[in-house]
Amino acid sequence: MPIEKLVRVRNVGRFTDLAPSGDVAFRRLTLIYGDNGTGKTTVAGILRSMQSGDPAHIIERQTLGSADPIEIDIKVANSGLIQFRNGAWASTKDEIEIFDSVFVSENVYAGELVETEHRRNLYQVVVGNAAVALAKRIDEIDVESRSTARSLSDLESKIREKMQGPFGFDDFVSLPKADEVELSRKIEDKTAQLVAARKSKEVLNRLPLEELQLPPSPRELMKPLTATVSTISKETEERVREHLRSRLDRNGEQWLRQGLSYVQKDDACPFCAQPLNGTVSRPR
Repeated sequence: MPIEKLVRVRNVGRFTDLAPSGDVAFRRLTLIYGDNGTGKTTVAGILRSMQSGDPAHIIERQTLGSADPIEIDIKVANSGLIQFRNGAWASTKDEIEIFDSVFVSENVYAGELVETEHRRNLYQVVVGNAAVALAKRIDEIDVESRSTARSLSDLESKIREKMQGPFGFDDFVSLPKADEVELSRKIEDKTAQLVAARKSKEVLNRLPLEELQLPPSPRELMKPLTATVSTISKETEERVREHLRSRLDRNGEQWLRQGLSYVQKDDACPFCAQPLNGTVSRPR
């Protein structure tokens, strides 16, 4: 797709009304030369605009002081005349490649550094349009990948907050899913075991039990403990009879029995007037 010639350029930079005449057709190799400010960069800007379809490369170079519209006609082999009117191209030619200072600045070098964006742009130029589309898709996938990675990182942080026990993250997420009721029961059981294990440590750290030293039992303790009602009653009866024999005669028991009949309601002893407090029973 060779460009045959510039037919007309109006109100672009120094070209207020350019209409070349004579043999001005471009050859396979055409050299345009001139002093600074004579329009070489303007021609490169016109070709870049036709290649990209971006009118800014032309509109930014509109001739100062001119109110007339920009008009450009370029003859292209096999395409005829391509025109720029009303701020837009009738058609574009993306087969054109422009290697100028703008290209160098955007793709190769700017200032003192060759940055990643320069290498990326240069790669797109070298591999062609089809590969550029693929490169753009790669960039889109890269953005999606980073977004997904951030989402995964956020989810992992939330999961780690819920993790308990000596699990690695991969081991934890690979645990089989359990029924909610069954899972709740297991959690309760394991929680109870965990509490018991923590309590066992407290128990083991306590002081051991001390052996109690009981005092010796009194010598006569076992005798009353082994006594029964019958033995006590018999012993008491014998003591009473011994008292009667040593203090009274054979009529003493009858005398006591008769004296107890004189016990009044105040439960005072009829012999000494001391209170009996229910210690004796009235004779029937």
